[in-house]
Amino acid sequence: MRVLIILRGPPGSGMSEVAKALKESAGNSNYELLDLDQTIEDKFESNMIVALDKEFVVGEMHFGDGHTTEPEMRIRRFREKDYKMLSVVLRVCFDTCVKRVICTEKHPLIPTDAINQFNLFYQNKFLYTKLKSKKFG
Repeated sequence: MRVLIILRGPPGSGMSEVAKALKESAGNSNYELLDLDQTIEDKFESNMIVALDKEFVVGEMHFGDGHTTEPEMRIRRFREKDYKMLSVVLRVCFDTCVKRVICTEKHPLIPTDAINQFNLFYQNKFLYTKLKSKKFG
């Protein structure tokens, strides 16, 4: 059975940590991590081709900016390949989220940007849920 798990949450919510844990349980050869917020189309397309050959894919989606304002366009390709899908929203308290993103070495943010991204996620989360229930049943 082919599976796509979509991890959603603001930066600092733990998506990467959950993805690492899922990778360990799935095994490296069957697993692919896909950034569903990738806005460089050529890079996304090459990553998508690799992902569609895997049995277990974890997609990370922050808050639906760029191409993901219409995430169903990307997710539809997994449906066409008969993937079973699960969307998980990771909840995190405001203080924890802000502390994690300003202290990370990978992509540190200034506190104002961290606050804006946290708020943007929670504003758009409800929009995506509405889209999902309409388009994906």
